Amino acid sequence: MTKKKTYELPACPFCKNENVLVCPYDELYEVMESALIGGYVVVCDAQDGGCGGAGGWSKTKKGAMALWCRRE
Repeated sequence: MTKKKTYELPACPFCKNENVLVCPYDELYEVMESALIGGYVVVCDAQDGGCGGAGGWSKTKKGAMALWCRRE
């Protein structure tokens, strides 16, 4: 997975890691070519001490970040 910019987002609600990334969905999950969805998801960076927890999928980065911020 290519490192993406870390935005000012709340820490992971599962492990409290502050390294969360906004990633293109297709890059994060190996989606079959015929079923490309696009969009974005926020994940807790498992390669940087996190648990790999993910927020909801959205067509936009802003939407994915909003879904992450609603996690409890």
